Amino acid sequence: MSWRAWAPVTPYLLDDHHVLAPTLAGHRGGPTLPRTDLGPGPILDSVERQMHGMGWDTAHLVGNSLGGWLALALAERGRVQTVMAFSTAGAYDDQRAYVRLTRLLRAMQTGPRYGAPIVSSPTARPKASCSDR
Repeated sequence: MSWRAWAPVTPYLLDDHHVLAPTLAGHRGGPTLPRTDLGPGPILDSVERQMHGMGWDTAHLVGNSLGGWLALALAERGRVQTVMAFSTAGAYDDQRAYVRLTRLLRAMQTGPRYGAPIVSSPTARPKASCSDR
């Protein structure tokens, strides 16, 4: 949604990384979207344009909720080096979305380009929920 959500983390990254924490298109303070151009696609395109504007073909991406979904979608477009997605939007809305996310994560495990060490790490895997016990 907003760069402000990442403000507590950003200072720890700036010594070693160039950081872009955009306010997403269509969100307060972000680029505007025409009312006829709604949905995640135009937001994804906007983030990709911002990456291009920074001169970045690829980047290490971190996203939460919608940002997590966008990071994974950018991975599908070949725009990432590694991805860390938290509470990814759309991951569990229905079986089809869950299967799509699972396939994407499995595909990411097959090559180092998409952060296989992170995805394949046992500590990165979700713990069993109460309903799994």
